[in-house]
Amino acid sequence: MLFWIFFIVTVLFLVMPKRIGVRKVSDDCQWLGVLFITIVGVIRFDVGFDYPGYYNLLTPYLDEVSLARFEPICKFLFYAVYPIGWPPLVFILFGLITYGLTFYVLKRYTANFPLAIITYVAFFYVVSLGPIRQGAAMAVVLYSYRYMRANDFIRFIVCAVIAVMLHKSAAVCLIFPIIYKYFNLKWLVIGGIGIFILYGTVIYALGEYLGYGVYLSALQKYENTGGTITRFVFLAINVVLLWLTRKSGDGSDVRKLLYITTFGSLFPFLLGGHLGGRMSWYFMVYLCIAIPNVLSGFPVMVRRSGGMLLACYFALFMYIASNNPMKAPYTPYRTIFSIDYETPDFKFSK
Repeated sequence: MLFWIFFIVTVLFLVMPKRIGVRKVSDDCQWLGVLFITIVGVIRFDVGFDYPGYYNLLTPYLDEVSLARFEPICKFLFYAVYPIGWPPLVFILFGLITYGLTFYVLKRYTANFPLAIITYVAFFYVVSLGPIRQGAAMAVVLYSYRYMRANDFIRFIVCAVIAVMLHKSAAVCLIFPIIYKYFNLKWLVIGGIGIFILYGTVIYALGEYLGYGVYLSALQKYENTGGTITRFVFLAINVVLLWLTRKSGDGSDVRKLLYITTFGSLFPFLLGGHLGGRMSWYFMVYLCIAIPNVLSGFPVMVRRSGGMLLACYFALFMYIASNNPMKAPYTPYRTIFSIDYETPDFKFSK
C-alpha cells in the first residue's frame, strides 16, 4: 500500500502546474508524469487479478485452447510474444497501446491535461493493470471520440471494430454516436427508465418461458460481487457534472459526453457491480475528457481541490483492495526484474 501512496503523490507532484523561478516547467513535468505512470504499468509483476492467467498462457507452453476464445488482435500479440520466450513482453505491448492512445487523446482534447491524467489514474488505471484486453479496448474507444465529435461515423465504426478485436464487449460503444447526437436531458431520463423496464421484461421472459432460470441464478451471484459502493460514486459524479453544466445547453460537447457517461453509470444497477461495472467502463471512460473540461471553467483552487479528491479516491480504492480477504490484487507491487521467468511466484498460488 505504501508504494501506491508514493505513486499517487509522485503523479500529483509531476503533473500539477508549477514554476521553477520564472520558468514554467509544467509541460515537461506532465510528460514525466505520463512516463512514470506508463513505466509503473508495464514493468509490474503479478499486479491485477488477471495477471497470472495471462502470464500462464505463455509458459511453459502456449495455451492455444484458451487463446482460441481471444479476439484477433489479442491472439496476434500472444502468438508474436511466445517465440521470444519472455512473457512480460505481452504486458508491455498492451500497456504501450493503452497508455499511448489514452494520453494522446487526453492531451489533445482536454482543457486541463493534469486533471485528465489524474482522472484516468483515479478511475481507470486499475483496468489497465488487470483485464488488459479490456483496458486496451477502452483506449481505442476513447480515441474514437475524435471521430464522434467530428460526426465522422465511418471512422468511428472502424475504431469500434478495432476495439471489438481487442475485447468483444466493446461492441456496446456502437450506440455512443446515437446518444451523442440525439440525446438531451429528457431522452436521458426516458432512456434510463426504458432500459430498466426492458431489462426486467427480458429477464422475466427468459426465466419463465424460455428455461434460462439456471443461468439467471448464476447472473444473480455476480450481481452481489464487488462494485456496490463504486456504482453510487459514479452515478453521483455524473449527476453533479450534469448540474454544473446545466447552463451549457444540450448541444455542447461536454453535455453530450455526460449523457453517454450517465447512461453508462446505470448498468451496474442492472447487472450488478461486477458485470455491470465492466460494461459501464466503456461509457464512463469519457469522464477523463468531461471532468477536466468542466472544471477548467472554475478557479484554480477548485481545480486543485478536484485533483486532490481524485487522488484520494485512488488511494482509498487501493487501500480497500489491499485488504481484500481473498487476494490483494495490487499489493505488494513487484516488478518483472525481481522474478524468475520460468518459475514465477504468484500470490494466488500461495
